[in-house]
Amino acid sequence: MERNSSNSVSDPSITMRSIRILALVLAALTTQAFSQTRILCLGDSITEGGGTFKVYRPVLAERLEKAGIPVVFVGPKKDKTGLSHGGYGGRSIEQVAVEYGKFHAAHPADVVIIHSGHNHTVEEKPIPGIIRAAEEMITLARKDNPKVIILLAKVIPSGKLPKYEYIPELNREISKLGEKLKVTVVDQETGFDWKTDTIRDMVHPNASGAEKMGAKFFQALEPLLANKLVPTGAATAPLPAEIAALPETQQEALAKASKVLTYKTVDGLELEMHVFLPEKPADGKLRPGVLYIHGGGWVGGDPSVHAFESLHLSRQGMVCATIRYRLLSQGRNKQYFVAKSPCECLADAKSAMRFFRAHAAEFGMDPQRIAAGGGSAGGHLAAALNTIHGYDDPQDDVSVSPKADALVLLYPAFDLSGGWGGGIGSCKKAGMDPLKFSPATMADATFPETLILVGKLDPVSPPASNTAFLGRMKAAGVSVELLTYAGKEHKLFDRRKTDPHFQSYLIHSSRFFQKLGWLPERPLPPLPEVEHTVARSVD
Repeated sequence: MERNSSNSVSDPSITMRSIRILALVLAALTTQAFSQTRILCLGDSITEGGGTFKVYRPVLAERLEKAGIPVVFVGPKKDKTGLSHGGYGGRSIEQVAVEYGKFHAAHPADVVIIHSGHNHTVEEKPIPGIIRAAEEMITLARKDNPKVIILLAKVIPSGKLPKYEYIPELNREISKLGEKLKVTVVDQETGFDWKTDTIRDMVHPNASGAEKMGAKFFQALEPLLANKLVPTGAATAPLPAEIAALPETQQEALAKASKVLTYKTVDGLELEMHVFLPEKPADGKLRPGVLYIHGGGWVGGDPSVHAFESLHLSRQGMVCATIRYRLLSQGRNKQYFVAKSPCECLADAKSAMRFFRAHAAEFGMDPQRIAAGGGSAGGHLAAALNTIHGYDDPQDDVSVSPKADALVLLYPAFDLSGGWGGGIGSCKKAGMDPLKFSPATMADATFPETLILVGKLDPVSPPASNTAFLGRMKAAGVSVELLTYAGKEHKLFDRRKTDPHFQSYLIHSSRFFQKLGWLPERPLPPLPEVEHTVARSVD
């Protein structure tokens, strides 16, 4: 049985200026004025996606992200990019409606996108049943959320005839249904040419088709989200002064490093460490430090990723550093993509910590108060400093400890017993046992005090893994604070100072180091009202 689904908006052109303006407005609003918008995509294989064709959802997600519009995709299934959805390949809309009836309560949405109408034949005279099923789903969505935004799509045309000869008439009925129920109808029919926009089966979108569909949904959604998220009289929240004082971009923040040093030369590469020193004198006291290791699945990222927090904490009195390390090659012919296995990524992280600690006197830093921090795969490497033995570079002075004295982990991909599938695959490809490269399951009573921030819907650092880790640390007597943010997937925030989740991270980091006694007690900015829970292994 075929798998289908689609999307549409009359004009695929995008008004980038209006998007940027919207992004700035959204960024300034308080959480009282708006919350992260949950999007549920319902349909068949055109919504679900497949190995041989393209799907609109990643296109839509990318455009929303670039525009700075805060959304999360919800649903009972996930695609290979980590986006949740309610797409069911090979199912008719009537069958999709049945599935929606099963999962709707568990996956509430603010926006529901429906593109479904294939997987019938013209002989079945399916149009009345399709329209009834669409109306049922819209009614159910409105029952769950009376303010829900519905995008009901005319389905994309198909060249598979006579099977899909009913589609033009179906789309006329979809327009009538939209008018009747007062929902937004997205015209995915106009401008979509099955001859150039589908793969050989003449049904499923190719890259061009997916791009058109994503653009049309984006064009339809933009003004609706603006109307939903920017109510009349919405108040704006002034940025805390210390956060407002940060630069606008990561690269601008990185340029403010006090020193750029080479901590290691390997494979003909000079791996740099960007060091941020406090401007105020230390009055003869040694400073605490923190070493940041960027994420990116061991195949991406650079030192600028952690430039904001490095600058921010250095202004509070810490010595901060953010590093570059070798990345997995995966056949890429680029300067830093030379690592043959994740072991070499860890070896570089250990070399960096040893260099940082060995140069503590030069930085005016206390070698016994050095934290490590990182996000995703960088969180794995930061935690691995204290849990995975060996993998030392032959050049290293192994008398210098690579272990961190505290950890700040952002959505850490540190459970390779079943959490981070990409990391498990990279280890197996390199002939490594993932279980022996899994910091979350290898941690013991020697693990340092730790702060973890993660999204509740994160598939890479899933709640089950983090809860299990918290339980093990409780049994071991190790202090771990776990902050879980509602509605967030693996990407917890945009790295810009106007993002309330990013502000929350910065403030919680300062609180953590104050709690350790590494930073002096002082009033911190109030936390933005972003929904999250706090769990602790030690009360």
